[in-house]
Amino acid sequence: MTKEEMLSFIDETRARGSRLGLSRIMELMERLSNVHDLIPAIHIAGTNGKGSVSAYLSSILMAAGKKTGLFTSPAIGSENERIRIDNVPITDDEAAEVFSDVKAVCDEMEKAGAEHPTEFEIVTAAAFLFFYRKGCDIMVLETGMGGRLDSTNVIKKPLLSIITSISFDHTAFLGNTLSDIAAEKAGIIKENCPVLVQKQSEDAVTDVFKRKASLLNAKFHEVKTPFLISRDLSGQSFSVDGLSLKTSLLGTYQLQNAATAVSAARLLSIPDDAIRRGIEDTRWEARFELLRRDPLFFCDGGHNIEGAKVLYESLTTYFPGKKVIFISGVLKDKDYERMYKIMLPLAKCFFTVTPKSERALDAVELAALINKKAGLEDLATPCSSVSEAIDLALKKADREDLICSFGSLYFQGEIRRIVLSQDTNLSRS
Repeated sequence: MTKEEMLSFIDETRARGSRLGLSRIMELMERLSNVHDLIPAIHIAGTNGKGSVSAYLSSILMAAGKKTGLFTSPAIGSENERIRIDNVPITDDEAAEVFSDVKAVCDEMEKAGAEHPTEFEIVTAAAFLFFYRKGCDIMVLETGMGGRLDSTNVIKKPLLSIITSISFDHTAFLGNTLSDIAAEKAGIIKENCPVLVQKQSEDAVTDVFKRKASLLNAKFHEVKTPFLISRDLSGQSFSVDGLSLKTSLLGTYQLQNAATAVSAARLLSIPDDAIRRGIEDTRWEARFELLRRDPLFFCDGGHNIEGAKVLYESLTTYFPGKKVIFISGVLKDKDYERMYKIMLPLAKCFFTVTPKSERALDAVELAALINKKAGLEDLATPCSSVSEAIDLALKKADREDLICSFGSLYFQGEIRRIVLSQDTNLSRS
């Protein structure tokens, strides 16, 4: 299979739509000799933070000498980034090889009268096959949406299940209350397999996880509390469970994510030195990431209410009293009205964009909504492209101004590519 044939296969599968359920991935993996069962796995679900926790934990495992497969979604830049070994993305040639084998099995399934797997299922299967063939010692798996019916939940006996913070997102699929959403995420808890849970906004949410763990005789653990030592634009120093650590990731919320990875590593008996090095070495794009300093330019993947809240907290913690030039785009199935209500008090102005997704809210419609909520005619300006939004934001900004891109992960990759490719006197120093 060539790269073009592989992309065509993925596009054709995407066009079939997304359908919940585990029957297709179970049959697909059965026909691939259940290779996923041969690699120890750490399974991570949650509404926010699961990507960062995956990155931290993968880095710790690498520091401990483990050949580590990492499966995440969505991608910030290239789609290859979703499947990594020791933080190196799968190459086009490697991807074409494993997807060719996955396609052959999908064709067999259809000939036998079975339903064709979904896009996320074929990508999940390709990741498992790649990790197995490359001899990974362990794999870190981030769920796509939910948990109970997510294709990654074909994993039967994880070394550890991890659940990050729960908030409102994908309510059409996961439920309209936090307890309903938590019940879907709790689907990754497996019999006799330990589970680690972040502190939740409501005790009722934690109770959902405790009940499920008790029912399945899964030992329940809560994430150890992190304590801040210092923070500036070079990183954050903090302590967790007696360990003094430093991370280069800047968001205030990253301390809880790092603490989650540290707590997990302790449960897995990973040496403290590897934990320290892993936390310090972790890099993760588009999470309150500083792209340039003159003016300051951040990008953040916050794309739901909780994401907006923690971005607001980070901005006001690092830059109290500062107004922000925002670049923003959002998907129309998000609770975006409440997201922008949170961010409006910080705004000097908005430049809106249309993310590259069939679910995107048009930039013109978003700008009109923001202006209506602000009671102003020109607080928000719609842009025809991400490039135009960046140009206008930089022209608007003085040297002391602050620019921040947020609203959807779907355009942060383009933001990063454009800003980081500009003249060296503009980029991060």
